[in-house]
Amino acid sequence: MNRILTEYILEIGLTLSDKTIQNNKYQMRKFIEWMNKNGLDKLTAVKRKHIVQYLRDIKGDYTQDSLSMYQLAISRFFKWALKTKKITENPCEDLEVIKREHTRKSVCSHADVIKVIESIKPYDFASARDRAIAELFYSSGPRVSELIELQLSDFLGESIRIESGKGAKTRTIPVNAAARKAIEEWIHGWRGTDEGYLFVTTRHYKGLRRSEVSKNLRLKGEVLGVKGLTPHAMRHAFATHMLDAGADLRLIQEVLGHSSITSTQRYTQVTAAEMQSRFKTFHPRG
Repeated sequence: MNRILTEYILEIGLTLSDKTIQNNKYQMRKFIEWMNKNGLDKLTAVKRKHIVQYLRDIKGDYTQDSLSMYQLAISRFFKWALKTKKITENPCEDLEVIKREHTRKSVCSHADVIKVIESIKPYDFASARDRAIAELFYSSGPRVSELIELQLSDFLGESIRIESGKGAKTRTIPVNAAARKAIEEWIHGWRGTDEGYLFVTTRHYKGLRRSEVSKNLRLKGEVLGVKGLTPHAMRHAFATHMLDAGADLRLIQEVLGHSSITSTQRYTQVTAAEMQSRFKTFHPRG
């Protein structure tokens, strides 16, 4: 089973984000552990009733959203298994889909984002780098996995070149004036112009880890009372604030690197909800 799971993870790694891959791997390992405990040692032994029972067994430990993601991971795996002829019948076929709860994600305000960015004074190597990173997140909304892979040669002045792990696509996206200034100051004042990763560690000039970038940003936000400020939250704020300001949905799609407009449309739901709130607040008849 571990060999099959490894084969599956390698294949989905060509099209899905790093975070989705890690989540799928964890979710499938938990399901395989359950299979082993229940005497199911082959994929062909798994029937629809087993998946239903598994989801019932873990229901008390997870939210409805999490259960939905577990079901999606299992369904995706068995669809692949059928396609690659590991099984002859898909046990997830016609399985009732667990619906996700449609709770609106809160979005960091423009004022909060700017407050955090401007609190990072570029007075040394690490702070100059962190200021450039924060500016770039809010300027252009890259994924953290894309940001840590940027090379010096990918910074083109008024734009950056991004090679996404999602389908190995390359896109060139604009960089605003504030981010350009911060990146140039980082390069010429601290990093230097040797080829390699654009953002590097203070020692040995190695590339940054995702966890380092996320932790740095989160802690800087917490100091100022801005909770939950992650790289993804910055990406989310970038997209939502651009839409609020009148940007075209297709432009946001291209910048974010979404292959489908459906992925981008979730930001319009936040904006629409905010519009509804403002409408009720300011309309003379509520």
